Amino acid sequence: MGRQLTRRSAQLGGIRLAFSVSAHRDASLVLLHGGSATRVGPRLIDRIDHRWQCWAPDLRGHGESSHTPGHYALEEVASDVPLLIKGVIGSPAAVYGHSFGGHAGLALAAEWPDLVRALILGDASLSLETLSPHIDRNRRMTSRWRELAASGADSAEIARQLRDMPEVVSEVEAGSAWFEAIASSLAGHDPDFLDSVLDRLDVSHRALRGGAILRRIHCPVLLILGDPARGALMGDADIRLAAECLANFDVVDLIGVGHGPDDDRVATAINRFLARLAVPGLRRPAT
Repeated sequence: MGRQLTRRSAQLGGIRLAFSVSAHRDASLVLLHGGSATRVGPRLIDRIDHRWQCWAPDLRGHGESSHTPGHYALEEVASDVPLLIKGVIGSPAAVYGHSFGGHAGLALAAEWPDLVRALILGDASLSLETLSPHIDRNRRMTSRWRELAASGADSAEIARQLRDMPEVVSEVEAGSAWFEAIASSLAGHDPDFLDSVLDRLDVSHRALRGGAILRRIHCPVLLILGDPARGALMGDADIRLAAECLANFDVVDLIGVGHGPDDDRVATAINRFLARLAVPGLRRPAT
């Protein structure tokens, strides 16, 4: 049986942050979605250890949260999450972030270390230098997404246009629910977020330059790698950087999984990692 998720919102630091939350449990896990997506949903949350209460926000510029044109630097996006943790959750949380959500998680753990028990990164490049080639490789598709986000078209029309994009069709099965999901996201997306990726990456992601941010992270870290042969972002250069800069990290390699997460395998990796954390008040799992 799936978890009941309650949709809520809060005014935090001058913006509206919309989020879903599961029933109260022993400890909290904040889940940060990737860029141009919306809040993490039940496909993953239902698979997370039920001792953990799950909090899944729409990051600024996404979903039902406020648009903040010109303010999508990683540290700005990340700054909304400590307000959620301090003002709504009320105690430190473990944090999972996929792709851009992982980058925001890095900024969060570096700037507000007392609020992050542990950090889980799902296929998130660890430096600007390893991220940039992926952005350049997908520039044509991302530019088209920006046009669709700015078009004012509804999600049905955006889904139809996505199905006419050869670079998308070659990667996604025709009957996939992905088209409707990303179309719904783009219909409510701030196109300036995509401008920040396409035109201002050196500014919006400056916190990742050289991977120096990793040296400021002292909580346990789990890196969930996908398969580069299937389009995953993280690679050997990221692992070498982690080994050089992170004091406490583990790696899970999901062979055959691309950049889009496999919810079953990602949840298994998350649960095994969370089970090793010493969290006050967290009951032992039932046997």
